[in-house]
Amino acid sequence: AKLLYKKKKSTEILHNLSGGGSSDGSDDDTLSLMLDKLNGAKTGASFLPRLNLADFEKDDESNGHVAFVTAASNLRAMAYGIPPADAMETRRVAGRIVPAMITTTGLVSALSCLELVKLLKGLPLGMYRNAFVNLALPFFAFTAPMPAEEVEGING
Repeated sequence: AKLLYKKKKSTEILHNLSGGGSSDGSDDDTLSLMLDKLNGAKTGASFLPRLNLADFEKDDESNGHVAFVTAASNLRAMAYGIPPADAMETRRVAGRIVPAMITTTGLVSALSCLELVKLLKGLPLGMYRNAFVNLALPFFAFTAPMPAEEVEGING
């Protein structure tokens, strides 16, 4: 179907987008084939095996989650010369990961939103801040960004 950038009636545009062709009689199936492929992708890749989701449960011995994570982390520890961890240490670390991720994500999102408000207000570069954060210490450092280096473009 031809898509022209002229003002058309909405029913004609919908007819063209749904693969019905244009009102001038030309019948191009390219768009309808693309829409069919997109609709097929929307339903998922049916040729792949279905995956079963499993929630990580660190306190349940029967599911083998902690045993797997402990084994995988100990293999990595051996590769890098780090002392291996037992199952209790793995549980302790796993119990702290999610709260740390949530806290860090919330902080970074809030700082990004503050800078976005400054951008929307059109404030000068000196009002913006780069943030360096380490929640484990805790350490927060804010610096003013440097202006970008100006270079000549392709056309001078």
